[in-house]
Parts: sequence; C-alpha cells; structure tokens
Amino acid sequence: MVLSGHWNLRGLEGVLVDLRADLARLGIGRRLQWDLTAVDALDSAGALVLWLVWGRQLPDDLRAGEDHRALLERVKEQAPGEVRPAPPGWQDLLRQALDRLLGAASHARDCTVLFGLLLSDLASVVA
Repeated sequence: MVLSGHWNLRGLEGVLVDLRADLARLGIGRRLQWDLTAVDALDSAGALVLWLVWGRQLPDDLRAGEDHRALLERVKEQAPGEVRPAPPGWQDLLRQALDRLLGAASHARDCTVLFGLLLSDLASVVA
C-alpha cells in the first residue's frame, strides 16, 4: 500500500472518518507492505490514524523515512489504549432507574387497557 500526499490534520480534514472506515472495511491492516516514502507531510493525527488502522502495531513490512518512522514510534509509545466509558455517576443511575420505572408504569397501563377491552368484548359476547 503506497501512501502519498499530506497525512496531517489539515490534509485529512473532512475525509478522516471515511478514510479510516474505508481502510478498516478493506481489512488491510498490517498484512500489506506499507510504503510511506511518498508522504509529503505526516503529523501525529495522520500517524494515529495509521496506527489505529494497523491494529495498534507497526506493520511488519513498513517503508518510511527516518522522520516518519520516529513519529510513528512516538505515537506507538503515547497512543491511548482502549477507551472505556466512565463509570456511571449518581445522575446516570437515577435517570436509568426513572426510565425503567416509567417503562414499567407504561406497560402496566397498557395491560390494564387490554384487560378492560377483553372484559368489554367478553361482556358483549355473553350478552
């Protein structure tokens, strides 16, 4: 895979989400030979995109200049791990409890309406 052009924040603006999704969809990751020698500009944003596409590991067969390789090594050392959501606070727990309570009340109301309709139908059949 030969990359060229500007792999920096400005160069990736507006195409970052689509680019990352396309690369991930193709499933190319680390399996291919990656050639970054034609890349004109690479910053930490571009290096991080590549790092994530590569599955948080440098490809086995990577061709890159010393500057780009050094930047990729820095990203390797500093890249965030798996992002885990923060534990829920008391407001979140209260909101979830109220949502469940309102859902249960809604179901109880619906059951009452259905039971009333059933009794009404039974009364009309019997009469």
